[in-house]
Amino acid sequence: MRIICFLFICSLIILTTVSCLTENRKEHEDSASRVNLAIIANPSSSNGYLYKSSVSGYHSVSNLDALNDGVIPAISENTSGDVYIGWSHYTTHYVQYDWTRSVETSEIAIYWFNDNGPIHLPKAFRLLYWNGDNFIPVENISGDNVLGNQLNPIRFDKIRTTKLRLEIDSERRSATGILEWMVYASDKSISYPPLVNAGVDRDLILGGKTYLSGIVKSLTALNKIVWTKESGPGKVKFDNAKATETTAVFSAPGDYVLALTTIESKQRYSSFLNIRVHEPPPAKRLDVVYTQGYELDSPLWNERVKAIIVNWIPHCIDQINRTDLKSGGGGIDNFVEAAKALRGEPHGPHKGLPWANAWVHQTLESMCIAMMVDPQGDQDIIEAQTKMKMTLEDWIPKIIAAQEPDGYLQTGYTLRDTIRWRERWSAENRGTHAGYQAGYFIESAINHYMLTDGKDKRLYDAAKKLADCWVDNIGPGKKEWFDGHQEMEQALVRFGRFVNDMEGNGRGDSYIRLAKFLLACC
Repeated sequence: MRIICFLFICSLIILTTVSCLTENRKEHEDSASRVNLAIIANPSSSNGYLYKSSVSGYHSVSNLDALNDGVIPAISENTSGDVYIGWSHYTTHYVQYDWTRSVETSEIAIYWFNDNGPIHLPKAFRLLYWNGDNFIPVENISGDNVLGNQLNPIRFDKIRTTKLRLEIDSERRSATGILEWMVYASDKSISYPPLVNAGVDRDLILGGKTYLSGIVKSLTALNKIVWTKESGPGKVKFDNAKATETTAVFSAPGDYVLALTTIESKQRYSSFLNIRVHEPPPAKRLDVVYTQGYELDSPLWNERVKAIIVNWIPHCIDQINRTDLKSGGGGIDNFVEAAKALRGEPHGPHKGLPWANAWVHQTLESMCIAMMVDPQGDQDIIEAQTKMKMTLEDWIPKIIAAQEPDGYLQTGYTLRDTIRWRERWSAENRGTHAGYQAGYFIESAINHYMLTDGKDKRLYDAAKKLADCWVDNIGPGKKEWFDGHQEMEQALVRFGRFVNDMEGNGRGDSYIRLAKFLLACC
């Protein structure tokens, strides 16, 4: 009897599975045979940002185009392709379709994304349409389910609109994802124009190349796609004028209009792009403007700058002087302990994040710039600047004492353990942002030099020693390396020009060459 019951239950499971698969296949076939107006819609989102992201260990692309690419997945945990993800925990966000002309619909279908990790099915959603003045809810909605592993059909009274909005309430501590959002046409006989978008307007330097990434989507077969020059003073050369994604170069400066055109049923549809082509800058570089003593006389900036000088920078100083920092951790005390280690004295471990030095360097730079402001008798500013001067005299010897004999400066390395800090410029240590911190140290040295009119060269000399250390170890025939942030590259260029201006004889050229090499290694 038990065997019979077991066989009966197995039969029911098999029949149920087959039935579900049949229904799922029928659902896909029905969807494929209907006119999906979403294909020719322009998608947008209230999130305001979309980016490549790691989703529960899978690499997916959070992409608005995933909403209406016409690809119906097999399961909700589909991480093999593009997916729209609304990173809005605790809040409501929306996705929206816009059409170039009115569409008629009474049904949509949504395939929700759910990886059972940071992305979950939503708590609820609402469908609204544009009535010409406002977004209002559709009426008599039915089937507003939030189910995984299937298209969720939602029906409502027929509407005619140019905009459709889906408001989504995320579950607590979860984001929401959509793999496909379909909008079915109520009348198949209505002809809808294709979506054509040439892209955003832009400026370009003559001799440069601009990358064109147009969009053309249609409900029917397209006869032709082509880029053309509508107007402009010179010639335009397209790498492939018959491809939506291509490049263009211009023969003369001036204002141009490019057109992306498609032909459907002998009808032409175009989108236009404005490009302003400028003459290149002179071969001789523009003069550098170095910050020097200055006055402020502006109703907009006076109070804002005072707030920074009197409140914000002193707050940063107080935080960096603490020895019990929890968030991020590590202030000036990391330099003190690193100096002890270099002297062979007992010392404490490195505190906080590997790039914590940058906050010290940035605050020091901010103090130098703030002290160049003429207080014009303001006692609050005078007192704050006095505190900054005392802080500089306290910090500068501590920072320089933490610099290694060959010029290298990163307290995390000096106070290193054998796991995180294997060597100075290793691939494993790229995330410690050695260049990010070194760049901000160099920037602080430039401003300190300007603050003292070159009379105090302690930081300036230390910055040259650090930059020379990098030049000696990185470059052609030496070591290839790049940092997680490009702060070192811009600092080296600025410092190279600064050293040349202060000392002459091309003393800073090697720093500029190193910056170029670092960028080439990326």
